[in-house]
Amino acid sequence: MRLCLCYLLLSTCLLMYGQESRTFSKAQLEADLHVLLHQLEVEHEAHEHSFYTSHFRKQGDSLRAQLYEGMEEQDFFRLLSRFLAQSDERHLRLGYAKWDPLQGNALGWRHKQGQLFPFELKYVQGEAYIWENYSGQLSIPRGARLLTINGQQMDAITAELLPYVISDGHILRSKYHDLSRRFRQYFSLYMQPAAHYHLLYVHPQTGKRVSCTVNGLSENQIKERKARRYASWQQAEGPESVYTFSLSPDGNTAILQLKTFDLARYRKHRLQVRQLYQQLFARMRQQGIGHLILDLRGNPGGNFSAMFELLSYLIHEPRQGAIKYSVSYKGRENAYGFPHPQPLAFRGQLYLLIDGTTFSAASELAAYLQNYTPAILIGEESAGCYEGYAAGYTRQFRLPHTGIRVWLPRVSYEFAVPPAQEKGRGVMPHHEVLPTIEDLLAGRDPALSHALKLAAAEMAEAGQASGGN
Repeated sequence: MRLCLCYLLLSTCLLMYGQESRTFSKAQLEADLHVLLHQLEVEHEAHEHSFYTSHFRKQGDSLRAQLYEGMEEQDFFRLLSRFLAQSDERHLRLGYAKWDPLQGNALGWRHKQGQLFPFELKYVQGEAYIWENYSGQLSIPRGARLLTINGQQMDAITAELLPYVISDGHILRSKYHDLSRRFRQYFSLYMQPAAHYHLLYVHPQTGKRVSCTVNGLSENQIKERKARRYASWQQAEGPESVYTFSLSPDGNTAILQLKTFDLARYRKHRLQVRQLYQQLFARMRQQGIGHLILDLRGNPGGNFSAMFELLSYLIHEPRQGAIKYSVSYKGRENAYGFPHPQPLAFRGQLYLLIDGTTFSAASELAAYLQNYTPAILIGEESAGCYEGYAAGYTRQFRLPHTGIRVWLPRVSYEFAVPPAQEKGRGVMPHHEVLPTIEDLLAGRDPALSHALKLAAAEMAEAGQASGGN
């Protein structure tokens, strides 16, 4: 089975804000490119399913023809970004020697010059909608469908940006989720930021086309306006940043939202993985909960051990053999056995919510639950590849002249699951439920509602069968 290497986060951070970009000689850039290609080959030569194929190697070699004397650093960075995005390896990271002091993401070379796009966008079924408005034009409503920016069609802008957005394999929906989260950063890096933005949009209430002009903003201005206008932008604090637990109105269905498997987040809020899971599943057992909705939407993954511990509460029977295999960059192979079911393992009907932000260990868990439990998956394709990924510990190195840093994953993983119908895709739900812009504006959660309806229908059917007996 050919492993689809995945789980790659392209994190871009900039070197000199508000200053002219540095330039380099062609010889310097060729030397940096040589180091990058060599390290890619060294780190992945032992991987039978490495993304560093002969085709990828030839593409890397062709980059030399695009280098020129006096090339600016951002142009070289863009060149490398687009090249590495073709690896479909989301654990691979590319960044600058000096991290952004404001946010830690790519904010463009002009963020102190007031040229950032002053909106957050939400992509819904391929269309871009204004979601948060930091501009001086407060009349532009949430949910306005954006048609053009400075005369350029949004379809063309999106098509220009997508090749820079990393996805595991060929998971397009996760790219749109990433654009929703970081549109102004991508636009600043890979398009043309401007002091003024001329917009054409469709008003969500009237359906009429409206044009206007807004000023670009600095990142500091955006942060200040975001805090003032959108109180909900701040992430949850305390244990709620890790998980939430609630019951349906009838008390028969538990809803467990796990937002991360990052052990550092658990420790930060004084949560112990084993103790937390034991308490949650003991509570469900004591209350006689027969239906569990596990919500992994927005979960970017984290530590395998935290995910594996949860899996032990969701599988019903002991299993022999390996659940996944790994190969390190040195060629060292390893096999991981199935976890033993916990005494408090959940025995009822499990519903799993996933989407294009369910990633890494969270997507891995979805693949196991789909194949080794009677779980019903609801939502949309996950962000992590169904068959495996490359992750584990990483090696960091710097390109000698530009100072660009690269983080390479050194272990590839292959899950012991049946072959996918299509290589390079995520975990597919049994019931695809996609929110519309109207759902988002109204605060509706159609995937959760669908899971609750399925649980209610199953309980009603069980009640009828019991009554008939």
